Amino acid sequence: MDDFRLFYYSARPAARGKSYGDVRGRVELRKKLKCKSFKWYLDNVYPELKVPDDSDSQTGSIRQRQNCLESQRLEGQDLPVLTLGPCSGKEGVPAGNQEWVYTHGQQIRQQQHCLSLSTTFPASQVLLLPCNMADGKQRWQKSGTHLEHLVSRFCLDSEMALDGMDSSRMLVISPCELSAYTQRWEVPFS
Repeated sequence: MDDFRLFYYSARPAARGKSYGDVRGRVELRKKLKCKSFKWYLDNVYPELKVPDDSDSQTGSIRQRQNCLESQRLEGQDLPVLTLGPCSGKEGVPAGNQEWVYTHGQQIRQQQHCLSLSTTFPASQVLLLPCNMADGKQRWQKSGTHLEHLVSRFCLDSEMALDGMDSSRMLVISPCELSAYTQRWEVPFS
């Protein structure tokens, strides 16, 4: 896949850092057979495939102090749940469920799910729903240290859950407040 492996890792962050075994034999076979590059394949065999350019997306974790935005799969739930959890990963690479992609379409996505809202009222819970480029409720932008939802103009907020535990926070939208620490995020995109 040559340089296109970066797009694979953007789509499948959990694969990053995993061993893919010894490929020397395959590389030698490719040279011996004088195989064309993966780019040639995309240009000549599968030109209808849209390949993003390097500026289409940025990846990384979304942090709030020592915690990171993450997805969790819960038993009996069809869709993953959005939570905050202790940042994990190794060698500067976030854990797969804590790695996010910010797309040219202003979506914050993880594989095929995007940060989204069902309603745009204050305190509406932020959900992970199937990505849909036409859905304005999935569009976000960085505004200073805030993540602003473009339709509602509210900011991503980590509201304390009813149990009062700091480690148990819901992700909601709230009117943007510069002084609200629950709305401050460190993000890898501009």
